[in-house]
Amino acid sequence: MIADGLDRAFDLLLVLELSRLARSEDLPLLIRRLKHRDVRIVGIQDGFDSSARTARMQAGMAAIMGGEYIEMISRRTYSALEMRAREKRATGGRTYGYDSERRPDPDEAAIVREIFARFAAGESMRAIAADLNMRGVPSPGAAWDRKARRRDGRWLVSGLHTILHNELYIGRVVWNRRQWVKDRDTGRRIPRERPREQWIVHEDASLALVERDVWDRCQARLGRPGGGRIGPVRYLLSGLLECGICGSKMTIYGGSTRRYGCATYRGGGVHACANNLSVRQDLAEELILEPIVEDLLAPEAVEEMVAYMRAELRREQIRPAAAVPDVERIDEQIRSLERLLQLGAVAKAAIEQAERERREV
Repeated sequence: MIADGLDRAFDLLLVLELSRLARSEDLPLLIRRLKHRDVRIVGIQDGFDSSARTARMQAGMAAIMGGEYIEMISRRTYSALEMRAREKRATGGRTYGYDSERRPDPDEAAIVREIFARFAAGESMRAIAADLNMRGVPSPGAAWDRKARRRDGRWLVSGLHTILHNELYIGRVVWNRRQWVKDRDTGRRIPRERPREQWIVHEDASLALVERDVWDRCQARLGRPGGGRIGPVRYLLSGLLECGICGSKMTIYGGSTRRYGCATYRGGGVHACANNLSVRQDLAEELILEPIVEDLLAPEAVEEMVAYMRAELRREQIRPAAAVPDVERIDEQIRSLERLLQLGAVAKAAIEQAERERREV
């Protein structure tokens, strides 16, 4: 709807009230964007009209009230969950191996024990995930109503990693260990660990599915380099390449020769995704960056930027202002831009020479 409004597909938007449009500081900005495109917004119950003189103030107040309402609901939800945690009751979020009331599920519990036993015996997570997928064992996400990739819910290394770190399988319940905070720039939710004094912890031997010695052997492996620890390492094309078969992201792996490959195939084997294609990191980055660098340093691009800057400077000169523009300063800026044009040509020639030497080597 917002995309259609910004494309001027309609000129009037009716909402029950402004909170149906947004409940955050984004509301005034969204209204301004739509209004700039001649889209009028009318709230039926709260009497809002974006064409009214008081619309800006009303939208600002609605955003504040909507944000406070969300915070109030969040505080009430947190308080209710905290009470349940102190009473040693389930706080939601069914864990694989149990039902919603934390009663062990016989079939899933058997798979949990198998995962811990195999990993403690030295088997890799990738081998375990591939075997579970080959046998058709439903993964923890198999029943999820997925809207995007991996709708079949296959086993992946990341899922096994989560299971092997979950203390609930040894009967230790920890609540309030971390909170999820939304990154306003990326829109992603980021976990942040709370101080230990805020955790609510209790032991319940009836919940244990795994023997303590098996758990300890698994944690010893997870704590060693190469034992399965997953870190937030990012590379030049991280998050930008996607598998053409399953739609998951292409991740990087390998030792001295790193390669981009399908994360689902790497994490779950051929029965999770059949795409075993991989591309060398240096080759993928060269093929993608080369046309970008050429476009940025092309004489036509630099000339276009110089022309754009000159036009902006001319508009600055003719714009009504209290002070007269500094002609010498503008001339110096033009000379700097002309030097930039020459520099672009020199840089392009240098890059071409370096590429020729690289091919010869």
